[in-house]
Amino acid sequence: LASVVSMLAEERPEQAAAMATEAHAVARLITDAQQQAAVLVGIAGSLLRARHHDQAMAIVGEAETAAWSITSLEARSAALADVAGALEKAGRYEQAAAVARSIPDPQRQAAALAYMAVALVKAGQYEHAAAVACSITDPEQTNAMTEVTQALLKARQYEHAAAVALSIPDPQRRAPLLR
Repeated sequence: LASVVSMLAEERPEQAAAMATEAHAVARLITDAQQQAAVLVGIAGSLLRARHHDQAMAIVGEAETAAWSITSLEARSAALADVAGALEKAGRYEQAAAVARSIPDPQRQAAALAYMAVALVKAGQYEHAAAVACSITDPEQTNAMTEVTQALLKARQYEHAAAVALSIPDPQRRAPLLR
């Protein structure tokens, strides 16, 4: 059902929403939390494409709840990253960044936060993007901050790009960005 909802989302949004309600009911019957979270995120994504934001956000909330009940830290991290991505697609950047910060795996958290920061650049929220980038604490911080600096440079946000670049702890990685 989730695949059908996805296919209908752009061409027949009302029919997609009705089908999503059915798919959602079926997803609630899934007992494996990891699988349930993935299906719920997929349904929510289809609803977002069909412009049914409220219904999608309710389902994303359920996906987050399912994600938190996953016992494997790796699988929980993956599910939470998917939830953060769904929130970002809905324009809920604050919520997306909060979920990304809660990801237990440091590398996946850094990747999710970098993704959020780049999305914030694309949305024109440059200060917030810089703050999210500078909040990354994992060893992947340098890679994430480099990626965000480059996105800010492409957006011609030179002051914000400089601020993020100056926060990069590795001088060899920082120097080329400041030329």
